[in-house]
Amino acid sequence: MKAKKSVLQLKSVNIEHLKIEWNLSTVKEINPEDYIVDLDFDAFKVKDKKDTYLLKLSLKVNHSKKVNFAFKVSLSLSGIFTFLEPVDEERKTQYLLHNGLSILYGFARGYLFSKLDPFHPDHRILPTINLLDIIRRKLKNKKLDNKKGG
Repeated sequence: MKAKKSVLQLKSVNIEHLKIEWNLSTVKEINPEDYIVDLDFDAFKVKDKKDTYLLKLSLKVNHSKKVNFAFKVSLSLSGIFTFLEPVDEERKTQYLLHNGLSILYGFARGYLFSKLDPFHPDHRILPTINLLDIIRRKLKNKKLDNKKGG
């Protein structure tokens, strides 16, 4: 069945920062279900480009002082997204935050899968996460910040 293109298209991805810290000697068991993912994001309209937006994603994996993990990762990446057809502003925001972040996180998972090649493939799979919860918390915090500043 021929797939219909989404109205939101990823045009480019840029890896801005990658740092991997290895700790292979002191860890006896690797369980991806225990991996801890911290994520933050920002979205910007690209000046002078119609319907073009920049999404930035910052990701930290296993940055916990309580648990001794086999690796820690810090990754920052950005994606340029465009819309193939006119979309009202509310739907643009929904597409960018829900679909755009899902696309970038999926890209980040695949990218890190390739960078964590000392591990068995099953140990390189980062967990799926609830992006909707992160988006809601981020927007709630922004509203609180705007109230404090205003």
